[in-house]
Amino acid sequence: MENKNSKQTRMSRRQMLKTTGQGVTLAALASAVGCSTAGMSGGANIVGSTCLTICYLNSEDATFDFDYYRDNHLTLIMNLYGKDAIQRFELHKPIEMPGAPPSPYLAHINIYIRDAEAFAAAGAEHGPTLVADVANFTNAQLVAQNEIIWGESGGDLFSTELGQTCMAIVYPYEDGARFDPDYYRDNHMTLIMDLYGREAIRRFEVRKPSPMPENSPLFMGSVNFYIESQAAFDAAGLAHTDTLVADVPNFSSVFPLVIPSEIYGLDS
Repeated sequence: MENKNSKQTRMSRRQMLKTTGQGVTLAALASAVGCSTAGMSGGANIVGSTCLTICYLNSEDATFDFDYYRDNHLTLIMNLYGKDAIQRFELHKPIEMPGAPPSPYLAHINIYIRDAEAFAAAGAEHGPTLVADVANFTNAQLVAQNEIIWGESGGDLFSTELGQTCMAIVYPYEDGARFDPDYYRDNHMTLIMDLYGREAIRRFEVRKPSPMPENSPLFMGSVNFYIESQAAFDAAGLAHTDTLVADVPNFSSVFPLVIPSEIYGLDS
């Protein structure tokens, strides 16, 4: 039987963007993303805007230097792209959970795009500079997906902070599988917030893919829970998991991967 890492690696080969860590980085992706986000102001509702999600795949020999990325690469990106292009940048470091298998991702990143044209122009200009820096922090394989923010609840995009726990939930793409982002937004998200409450979840967002032509998405749907109180979150989970699991077939034919992480790097 194959392990989760080999399954995830196989799945990634069907995706729209794939390469080794040395081959491409954020800037090299920019002109290929083809997003169509309108400008967003701080604190605004971001439903309908674009998020670029980047994942570095875990494997036996893969490494990722979070401190270098946070202190150097993230800063370099923000200096070259600027806040006209990038509204918010989050670096997530997976948290090891006792008894749980290793995360399929060494690191994952959410880049909320303020202006698509500015983002693409910065990528075209500065791609080689950023590509040259990749070997300083990772040898891992990269996969990425352009996503649309399809629903949000709780605090706004800027309400989260360094060190906060984020529970990422992703529904992997499978041929013939189903994910209904409208049902999730209108029903499942509301159910979760009713059961957990703002005392447990500070911010909650659901995203759907905006795939490039002729390619399958990495995820059919993805979710970030930014946890307000771990104790309240855990208590609600113990009380209501069965109710939430029973609702999954109403919007998805696959069960998700759950990836707890810490916000390790942040700029906005």
